[in-house]
Amino acid sequence: MKHCRSCGRPAIPNQLIHFCLSPTVYIVKVTGTEFLNANDRIHWSKRAKLTEQWRTNAGWAVRAARVPRIHGKAHITAVILFPDRRRRDPANWAPTAKACIDGITDRYVKPLPDKDFAHVIRGIIADDDASHVDGPDLRSRVEPGIRVPTLELHITDCGAEL
Repeated sequence: MKHCRSCGRPAIPNQLIHFCLSPTVYIVKVTGTEFLNANDRIHWSKRAKLTEQWRTNAGWAVRAARVPRIHGKAHITAVILFPDRRRRDPANWAPTAKACIDGITDRYVKPLPDKDFAHVIRGIIADDDASHVDGPDLRSRVEPGIRVPTLELHITDCGAEL
């Protein structure tokens, strides 16, 4: 008998698509020194450093949270956390969300000590194209205690449903 990969329930025979009522959602907080904003016109080298920082931090955050590899499609909601209630446009922080999604799909090659082999550390999602990722949907939320730029990634394992 086949089972759903996201909820573990038995699949109904002769059903082509299984609509899971309880998909698994992983919430990961990623911090950085400064948000990447679509309206900012900063020097290309500073933008590259910030992008690399967000990518690396997101990659380590999903590893620290022990998010398992997602084999089907994932839906990602990026929630930008702000310390105050000023009006903001969440779409302006799309470059930050894009860097974080790139970071969770990156592959790292880690050489093994005293050996001629290397260990490949894969991201939790195979690729960040439309066949693997739905989103990111950008949201904003007020968290009064936030002191550093923080982005929350809500990663939903959709399996092969979308």
